[in-house]
Amino acid sequence: MAQLILFDTAGDIIVEIHNRLWTAYHHELRTWERPEPIDMLGLAMLSQRTSHDDAWTAYTNLLSAYGDWAGVASAPTLDIQRRIRMTTWPEQKAPRLQSALLNIEYLRGGRIDLDNLPGLNTDDALHWLEQLYGVRRKISSAVLLFSTTHRRAFPVDTGHRRLMMRLNVLPYLIGWDAAHARIDELLPPTWNADDFELHHDLAKIHNQTRCTAADPQCDGCPLSDLCTYGRVNRRKTQPKSPVRRSTGPRRSKARSQMLALDFS
Repeated sequence: MAQLILFDTAGDIIVEIHNRLWTAYHHELRTWERPEPIDMLGLAMLSQRTSHDDAWTAYTNLLSAYGDWAGVASAPTLDIQRRIRMTTWPEQKAPRLQSALLNIEYLRGGRIDLDNLPGLNTDDALHWLEQLYGVRRKISSAVLLFSTTHRRAFPVDTGHRRLMMRLNVLPYLIGWDAAHARIDELLPPTWNADDFELHHDLAKIHNQTRCTAADPQCDGCPLSDLCTYGRVNRRKTQPKSPVRRSTGPRRSKARSQMLALDFS
């Protein structure tokens, strides 16, 4: 029988998860140069349900072809779609990206940049970004955390939400806004932006290599004793005992029905 693990506070399980993921995956972490906020916005919008490598290819395709984000904003939408075709849903991302860039141009008085963000506190910066077309909390948090602004804002992506639901940290099928609010409550107040980024990167490695959506590899998982989903999944994949078939005389259907009536 699995041992029940108790935590003093709900946030303690986040620390436990983080420490185990660090032990398992710290050698796989990659470093990268922080982009400017406007560049991070473009990369974040391209990254939705898309691998980092494909999103990066789409990002470099756009800037190589059009020079800057003003060029992307004014380019034919079908051309944008063609250049980002390696991403998921390019037919949706192309007009959304251009609309967000045009929103910025209007709000910034003709400039397509996000140089105003360092002058805003984190909450105000999140809300400013979320007035842009197609930008909600996941993208706004990614811009603030991963860019040169490097603020204490955590983006709950698809993999992180799935992991937290499987660990019963988040309720099953919780909405995106509620998931962000709950994770914000649980993340330790002593963690800074570097800790937020490290936790995100460790969880991303785990979700892409082991805790995948379709075929999670539960055996040997560093979080297995914390995971209700994993315990159920392992039972499903265990070989079943062979069914012992009776060698006695078969009962007729009518005889079986009569026996059933006798015991009703």
